[in-house]
Amino acid sequence: MSVNRYSSIAFMGILLLILTQCTMKDPVKPVTGEVPILGTFNTPDSVLLADLSQTRISIRVTDPQGYDDIQSVCLTITESNSEIAQDTLTDDGLAGDIIPHDGIFSLPLNPQHFQERAGTYRLILQAFDVDGHESDTLSAVFHVLSGDLNHPPNLTEPVLPDTLIRQMLPQVFFSVHVTDEEGFTDVDSVWCDLYLPRSPAPFKRIRLKDDGASGDAAASDGIFSLEIDLSSEIRIPGDYLVRIQASDHAGALSPALVETIIVSLPNEPPVLSNLNAPAVVSRNLGEPFAISIEVDDPQGLDDIERVYFNVTKPDGEPSGGNPFRMYDDGDTVENGDEIAGDGIFTILIVISPSNDAGTYQFDFYAEDRGDARSDVLTHFLEVE
Repeated sequence: MSVNRYSSIAFMGILLLILTQCTMKDPVKPVTGEVPILGTFNTPDSVLLADLSQTRISIRVTDPQGYDDIQSVCLTITESNSEIAQDTLTDDGLAGDIIPHDGIFSLPLNPQHFQERAGTYRLILQAFDVDGHESDTLSAVFHVLSGDLNHPPNLTEPVLPDTLIRQMLPQVFFSVHVTDEEGFTDVDSVWCDLYLPRSPAPFKRIRLKDDGASGDAAASDGIFSLEIDLSSEIRIPGDYLVRIQASDHAGALSPALVETIIVSLPNEPPVLSNLNAPAVVSRNLGEPFAISIEVDDPQGLDDIERVYFNVTKPDGEPSGGNPFRMYDDGDTVENGDEIAGDGIFTILIVISPSNDAGTYQFDFYAEDRGDARSDVLTHFLEVE
């Protein structure tokens, strides 16, 4: 029996002065598959002139050649189509950037960017790689408003668990005390961003409310809270980062509170089910056929390291090709798998006249990243 097994910098973060030249000389025209790629541009629509020092813009940047290929991310500010300032965003964990080298480039704005005056401006972003390739541009209209100084909300007294075990996940409680110098009614939104261990991007945003419901003890007391079921979303152990922040109606952001929750969960092994394999095959078949099996893991599909089977031949000897790996990659041609990432692992097998007739034993296994292995699932295939 044969098995078809085809398988297939850092810019140093120097904050440039206003009007410093940021665009590159003689930039190389974009080449498909080589240029940096700009993600979502995060910027408020409008900010009071007096509040600009509290305002930060950010954007996620990726590059087909990897993070180290990103040379710079540049901001150009225009007014009535005339350029008035340039600056550079950084990803060094300083000056408002949250996590260094996570691909999210940031820049704190200030009144000098806008010549100390209110008005309507356009913010234009573009990224360059080390070979001079330039990304497409992203832009946003930005209103600088005159008026009294707006103070951002202030956060104190965060309440959240230090540690979590599986039994606690259905009822996880978060709260924080929020104040604002413009008054309680100026608070617009309060939230917690949850980060998986060693992940640069949050996997969930939780909105905290001060409405006396869903775990909040009393409405309009300045304590924003939520009790939430996280049992279906927290499935791996480790240190989870929690970032709490609030905004007011003018878009001013509070300083963030960053806390850590230690999640202690036992590593449970994968589970095999729904094997799809024939019971009898002719040696004269000549065409490949698929064998598939469904795999689940209490810690999620991302925890599955490999799925495979071992074959014992009719004479009791193990096959020389053991172990035979199965795939969940959506490659119907090479592996027979129809949908990538659906938990159904597949392999294509060819039976030929060179295979001995008799009963073949297939023992299926799955292993996770914590080295836990599933129970064996055994199938017998009669080759005629």
